[in-house]
Amino acid sequence: MRALRRTTTEPGSRASTIAQLGKLGPTVALLALTLGLAACPADGTRTGTSDTQDAVDTTDTRDTGDPDTNVSNDTDADTTDTDADTTDTPDTSADSDTADTDTVATDTDTVATDTTSPAAVMRVHLLDVGQGEAILVEFPCGAMLVDTGGEVTEASASSPAFDSVSALESQLRAFFAGRPDLNNTLDLVVLTHPHIDHTRGVPRLIELVQRGDLTIKNVVTNGAEGSGSGVSEQRELHDFADSESDVGRWYVLQRKTTPLGQVNAVIDPFPACAKGDGPAIDPRITALWGRIDETSPLWSSWLPDDLADQNNHSVVLRIDFGESSILMTGDLEE
Repeated sequence: MRALRRTTTEPGSRASTIAQLGKLGPTVALLALTLGLAACPADGTRTGTSDTQDAVDTTDTRDTGDPDTNVSNDTDADTTDTDADTTDTPDTSADSDTADTDTVATDTDTVATDTTSPAAVMRVHLLDVGQGEAILVEFPCGAMLVDTGGEVTEASASSPAFDSVSALESQLRAFFAGRPDLNNTLDLVVLTHPHIDHTRGVPRLIELVQRGDLTIKNVVTNGAEGSGSGVSEQRELHDFADSESDVGRWYVLQRKTTPLGQVNAVIDPFPACAKGDGPAIDPRITALWGRIDETSPLWSSWLPDDLADQNNHSVVLRIDFGESSILMTGDLEE
């Protein structure tokens, strides 16, 4: 893990870095890092580093098998998964907990774009939730949220009070205000693992849904319900998905992921995106890693301390857009 670091920017200041990622169809895809989102807190002073990794590997990792879409309303949280390799059944056996080490999320945009078609854009917004992670991925045809932050701090002589839950809500509202076509909808919410700096915002998301201010279509986690500083919030998200017949839910288990990863209609709910005269591009979401449970071949070969570290059970996602890709690793360490 990278060392914890904070930087400070003046309110309203902006800086950008452009780096070539590769080709997106016949054109060049660019990575743009821009500080100072309109969605960040008004003081503009909380920035830092992120756990997001930008991968330039353009290998297509999509599972070529038929996706399994029978994922809603699985209410037996303790049932052992005994299905064949072609069918994935969510599992929720307990995990162990260790202290979490995170970087500070920053209000940064990562953009992969086809320069000949302004509509063909994927933006990755690293939301400012203080200590922790909340990453909003924006496509022309939808949006997904990976983790919900964050931290709550009291005011001190050197810094004001900070509430990541309120910050998360305000940034989501600002985002959807700029994308009214998305109808306040998150097509996918992912919790990488049940540590509080990744799950703290879950109750607020559910509250927004209950008030009619937000729609969540699919939920993906590692299925842990036994322990962890944020396990109660993860369990609350599971209960929410189970109670809503139109919300898909999936638990990513390491033993169910192949070298090509795992894909189904919950992990990847996005159709091909097309706007205006631009080409249709299909965002591809692939789960590459998940929770190691007692039936995994790795259970007997890993050291107990490594198995007890919930960071090592993080859901890992690869997001492909055209020939650009981003790897999201949660807090995976080993």
